[in-house]
Amino acid sequence: MSELAVTPPPAILVIDDTPANLGLALAYLSERGFDVGVARSGEAGLECAASAPTDLILLDVMMPGIDGFETCRRLKANSATAEIPVIFMTASIEVDDVVKGFEAGGVDYVTKPIRISELMARINTHLGSHFMRRQLAEHNKQLRNEIRAREQVEADLSATIARLKETQASLVQADKLASLGAMVAGVAHELNTPIGNALMTASALGDEAASLGAQVASGGLRRSDLAAYTERSIGMAALIIRSCTRAADLITSFKQVAVDQTAEHRRTFDLLALVEDNVASVMPSFKGIPWVFEIDVPTGISCNSYPGPLGQVIVNLVQNAVAHAFDGQSSGKITITATSDQQSVVLTFSDDGKGMEPSVLEHIFEPFYTTRLGQGGSGLGLSVSMNLITGVLGGTLQAESELGRGSRFIMRFPLEAPDRRFQVRRRPSEGAGD
Repeated sequence: MSELAVTPPPAILVIDDTPANLGLALAYLSERGFDVGVARSGEAGLECAASAPTDLILLDVMMPGIDGFETCRRLKANSATAEIPVIFMTASIEVDDVVKGFEAGGVDYVTKPIRISELMARINTHLGSHFMRRQLAEHNKQLRNEIRAREQVEADLSATIARLKETQASLVQADKLASLGAMVAGVAHELNTPIGNALMTASALGDEAASLGAQVASGGLRRSDLAAYTERSIGMAALIIRSCTRAADLITSFKQVAVDQTAEHRRTFDLLALVEDNVASVMPSFKGIPWVFEIDVPTGISCNSYPGPLGQVIVNLVQNAVAHAFDGQSSGKITITATSDQQSVVLTFSDDGKGMEPSVLEHIFEPFYTTRLGQGGSGLGLSVSMNLITGVLGGTLQAESELGRGSRFIMRFPLEAPDRRFQVRRRPSEGAGD
């Protein structure tokens, strides 16, 4: 059983050089539950007040040595005793003496002979005020401490937020570079076919030309041989041109997507071309997989915005669908549609995959949330996409899904992006920022 805290009785110090007065005050006040201390001179009273807890002082005016007025002034000059209320006890009722007592720092006075009922009323009044001031001072001190603690918490929180923003920017950059690396590998793989065809055909054409030269040198060239060579050369040249054109188209598309994703420059672009370029950039990674992409974006939707972040979102949604929506399925369809008015565009990315449970849908935009923990999923793709759409393009990103019936991601953003520049901050040691 815990002990209850016991509040000590109020401590009153009586300073008077008359023993009879001291005895009378001691008897009356002790009977009423006060802790009473006595001193017979101003000097002794100053020592008692400074050395022992004192809640109120009854101070005689006329004393040998220093009088009551000087004693009071010294009490108020000492920070340890300055807040103790002082009630003067005086036989004088002269106005000048009363004023002098208040000027010295007294809070009240009683006249001798002292009437005990009047004294108790004044004591109780000023003890109540004293305790209220003390409680108020303690409360203010506690408030100041709480304010300092809160300011420290806010400072720590601000520092944490700054670090999180820096980390977020680094994660965005890392995610973009990882995506760009995957795109480079895919495009390089895709370029192998047209470049390989062009090289093989050019080599065969060279062999044909060498054979024709040998026939010319030997004098055995026939008209039919020349006609056959001409026909084959035309076909080979056409194949070389088609292969080189395909390679050039891939490189052009890759260059534009790469520039957009590594340097977030604002520019005017056609939405359909941007969607097609970014889908084409990731297609080589999924070559041979029986999934269908359907793009239904009207021509002529012109955006004055940031193509890099928007392209990054498209790539993230494609990769997310392949990793999650069609996981374990042998077929699937991804559809990208768009509608636009004079101010904004709604770009919808949908799949017919397995969908998401409500408990998963609720958290998909949270950083590091993934249902493939330990299987290569970082949980950053959709979080980064949300930040890019809302923070850079000035739009919104919403998700809808039903288990077994696929998912839809709805992007709404203005045709003209807000007047801001998307930048990834780097530490000085990492080189200049974008």
